[in-house]
Amino acid sequence: NETVLFGDTGTVFEVPNPKLKPERINTIEYLLKIDKGPVVFRGAFFYSFLVDSISRTPSTYDGQEVINERRVYSHINAEGNVFGTEGWLELDLGKILRLKGVKVKGGLTYARGEEEYCENGPCWMTPMQKFPPLFYSFIAGWYGEFKGGYGWFSEVVVRGADKQTRLSPADLDDPRIPPGGTPAWTTLSLRHGFEWKPWLATTFVFD
Repeated sequence: NETVLFGDTGTVFEVPNPKLKPERINTIEYLLKIDKGPVVFRGAFFYSFLVDSISRTPSTYDGQEVINERRVYSHINAEGNVFGTEGWLELDLGKILRLKGVKVKGGLTYARGEEEYCENGPCWMTPMQKFPPLFYSFIAGWYGEFKGGYGWFSEVVVRGADKQTRLSPADLDDPRIPPGGTPAWTTLSLRHGFEWKPWLATTFVFD
């Protein structure tokens, strides 16, 4: 698609690049899990080396940077790297503080990517396109069972993300992304549910 696409795509004016090479990736991962008594921890870290990654970058067509009010873009090969980490922690307060059925859980996820361009002049680094910011979640819940083995739970859930100001050139021209980057956000939810069978559950959510 990147080698032949030409014209107005609705947001930009695409110019094809028939010289594109297929992209390759080599990844190192480290995974860790601890499950001991009232504590459960899961963590992961990865680092990826990108070779000839295909990325959209500002360009020109017949010397023009803008055609029909659309910014001209083309795809090129770039070198880059991506690294990220995520962690999840669960504490069973029923075993720690004798609060039967009460658990707290929380997690963080973060990733960062950069690309290096070396076409038609000196090399330069830029953030990768459409990379998410730091994301987090926290859950405090009470879990139990009725007679007969039916399960139930009530949870308070907080989810959110940090603002994202590391934008690629394509992100800066994307009308869906506000000037300066995406704003931070947080949501609060109350969840209550029943487990009738191992394969059947009902959940009510209030945001």
